[in-house]
Amino acid sequence: MLTAVTDDADYQGLLQVWGTEEALQVHLEKIVAQLCPMICGVDAPVPVVEPRPSWVARALLGGRSARAQYEPAEAGQPPKIAAYPGLFLQPDLLRRVLAHELIHHWEHLGAVGAEALGYPDDADARIAGKYGDSAQGRSWGAAHSRSFVAKAASVATSLAQPLAVLLFDDRGA
Repeated sequence: MLTAVTDDADYQGLLQVWGTEEALQVHLEKIVAQLCPMICGVDAPVPVVEPRPSWVARALLGGRSARAQYEPAEAGQPPKIAAYPGLFLQPDLLRRVLAHELIHHWEHLGAVGAEALGYPDDADARIAGKYGDSAQGRSWGAAHSRSFVAKAASVATSLAQPLAVLLFDDRGA
């Protein structure tokens, strides 16, 4: 599984962190199985976490890298969270990055309950402070609706994480 998506140095690092590929996969499945019902609802299909080569993220995002990316179900395939190897080397990030991608899943499934969520008062200022009026900010905004931000605030509270961590992976915010 991972040997096809990592170089040898990253693969050795993955083995140091997780011991085996199977241990990593079990951990990923456990996190998604725990978070999906909380974020998306108890009847939501649980996405599969699929490792992808890092170069795919850079190619798709114009040179920028990503930790993970949500892909809706299609052609009889389950929904997926494409995850890139750098994420696996940072176990402390797994839960929050997967939660972020599950919020995209929740939106794709119809954003049930979105009307009851409050939009954080400081969210627009946080987003503007992070990106200003840059192309990266416009790209981020196109992929993250007001409903997404409101749900992220709710999930951040449930996970006892700062909102910026779930929105932008800002560890210190």
